[in-house]
Amino acid sequence: MPGQRSSAVPLAWAYALLIGYASLYPFGPWRWPPGVELTDLMQLPWPRWRDRFDEVANLLGYLPLGLLVYGAAVRSGARAWLAALLGLMLPAGLSFGMELTQNFLASRVPSLRDWVLNAGGGAIGVALGALGQRLGLDRRWQRTRQRWFVQQSAGAIALLLLWPVGLLFPQPLPLGVGQVGGRAAPVRAGRAGRHALGAGGRRLAGDHVRGTGAAVAAARRQCHRAGLAGAMPGGLCHHRARVAAGGAGAGRHCAGLQRHHAVHHAELRA
Repeated sequence: MPGQRSSAVPLAWAYALLIGYASLYPFGPWRWPPGVELTDLMQLPWPRWRDRFDEVANLLGYLPLGLLVYGAAVRSGARAWLAALLGLMLPAGLSFGMELTQNFLASRVPSLRDWVLNAGGGAIGVALGALGQRLGLDRRWQRTRQRWFVQQSAGAIALLLLWPVGLLFPQPLPLGVGQVGGRAAPVRAGRAGRHALGAGGRRLAGDHVRGTGAAVAAARRQCHRAGLAGAMPGGLCHHRARVAAGGAGAGRHCAGLQRHHAVHHAELRA
């Protein structure tokens, strides 16, 4: 089969990255394994415990990778035996590298059983790929692709196949990642309060300011009529003007000062 660009190539790369993410998560804390020499890192331990779910996941997790590597090699023009060899070696090598790297993660435990199961899953994928090729499934796919897709559409097909995977964890908002929402909440609340004030609230605030100005002017006129401005220029009148906007309590305080000053002025005349 002549070599051609296949969507299995980007899909195999994407799946290998997904395996690396799942194998090394949560990516820390990193440390050198205590009491282990450099030569001992290459010897993966065989665990004493067994977990059925973990075993099945390790077996099936590498099956698509073996299938994709085999399909990518065959579609690129490689012979069947070479494609099978790549489908066996690359998943096994990736799994061995992930198990070695897990030695440096405090939250992960490397296991020889995991590596055996991962390599076995890749081998099953290669066997399924060879069976599909023998049944002519690759030729049927090629005819379907030529009928429904344009030439050189391998990348677009890979993105189309990866799109449902992205929908498994949808975001509440488009591009809604990060921690911006919590920090922007006070800003949105303040802006909403200003909008809620509206024209009526702004008119009420303006009326309050104008009423305060009128009260200050009335206080000054009253001081001048009482003759306080000449006896105590710039003193009591200004004080009364300042407290005129303070309500009834401030008005009573100013009136008391006015009576006290009148008594004092009468004593001086006597």
